Amino acid sequence: MKEGLSYQDLQEIVVNNDFSGSIAEFHGILSGLLCIKNDTDYKAWMENALGEAKHGLSDSERNQFLELYETTRRQLQEFDCTFQLFLPDDDCSLDERAEALREWSEGFLLGMGYQANQYDWSEEVKDILNDFIEISRLDTDTSGEEDEVAYTELTEYVRICVQVIHTEIQQKLKRLH
Repeated sequence: MKEGLSYQDLQEIVVNNDFSGSIAEFHGILSGLLCIKNDTDYKAWMENALGEAKHGLSDSERNQFLELYETTRRQLQEFDCTFQLFLPDDDCSLDERAEALREWSEGFLLGMGYQANQYDWSEEVKDILNDFIEISRLDTDTSGEEDEVAYTELTEYVRICVQVIHTEIQQKLKRLH
């Protein structure tokens, strides 16, 4: 996700403002909202993620959230596999990164408004969303090289799956209009 954004800086804003959740969860919500509705605007995401608490942000903090919004939206719309999950860097502990991935997955499901069998999802999307449910239940107590490899593979799987979901839903919406 780089592009001048720092996970730690945005997470610090979340913590300092006593928001319920993490920046990983908020990015998951944003990604889910954008998959469902490509033109979800910044204000809708902020309302979904922060509710009334968004009013406590400074202009500088708002600008950082806006940059995250714009970067994520652009990455999803470009269809060139540049979409990135907004998660802690590799210099953070594996436990912290695994917890952020778990929170990101919860946020994504929330943003999608996913409830099993409520929508006309394709079987592929249903399978992916069910996998995300399992990831949101992830045991984040990790250790060793095997867990590091599993985390890397799981993160890449989620990243690719978000692009698959976004593409499928947007194509379905185009056919309806």
